[in-house]
Amino acid sequence: MAASAQLRAQRPIRGFVVGARRRSTGQGVQGIRRRADRAGEDPHRAAPARASSGRRSGRPAPAALGRRPLHARLNRTEHPGRPPDALLAEAGWRDRTDPHCHARRHGGVGPIVVGMPRSIRPLLPHDSAQVLLLNNDAVPAVNALDEASLAALLAECAVAVVVTTDAEPAQVLGFAIVFAADADYASENYRWFAERSREFLYVDRIVVAEEARGQGLGEVLYGTIFASAETTAAVVVFCEVNIEPPNPGSLAFHSRLGFAQIGQRSTKNDTVVVALLAASVGEYAER
Repeated sequence: MAASAQLRAQRPIRGFVVGARRRSTGQGVQGIRRRADRAGEDPHRAAPARASSGRRSGRPAPAALGRRPLHARLNRTEHPGRPPDALLAEAGWRDRTDPHCHARRHGGVGPIVVGMPRSIRPLLPHDSAQVLLLNNDAVPAVNALDEASLAALLAECAVAVVVTTDAEPAQVLGFAIVFAADADYASENYRWFAERSREFLYVDRIVVAEEARGQGLGEVLYGTIFASAETTAAVVVFCEVNIEPPNPGSLAFHSRLGFAQIGQRSTKNDTVVVALLAASVGEYAER
């Protein structure tokens, strides 16, 4: 009984779990669809506008707790590209270097060898220039960023990782930036999803360098995202893909990973139409 009480008293660190919490029902893909059916709601409509731009209810922002997100707090001086020992337990980091292990079986944000010579590690401050270049080369599949807007995303996100080569660990081949359900994030699409679930991860952007495509790096990044979803008790992963301008390759890729369309939205003054996608964390784990 004492052990159970102690476990319940623990609180999840931003993006990683240090204690179990009970999952509420109805937060996954099917739950969202069932609620829409009962309410006679058109799942393609936009979510109602929020009354306030303030932070969603739930855990306070990291700054309010006197700390930054974990990926921004790692000490780089002892082990470049790897969390110091003092943060391993906090991050739930597990060192698994067997190249035959699937990426989604790895937890935490430490470097994960997913198949020589590729590795996943946290997005570090010195990666910003490469991340900006990759991001802006991918427009219009993602919106353009500058240094200030990228810094704002990294300050609020739950997961920020890059995929690199073992031979050149400083070379970024791809990256992903992901938000949790309690983020103070003004994205129209994020708010649409947040109105429909309380236990989710939202993939704000995932980009792979053009010369590195076709090597499975996108699935490697998604494996890390779904592993993070499992450790944070999220039941669904959300993202959106452009329909106009069309992005058929990305739609096919997400379909192969198990994402299903649950709605459509017109954004940016009707210049962009996106498919709103969702994938069950439990079903991904059983693949």
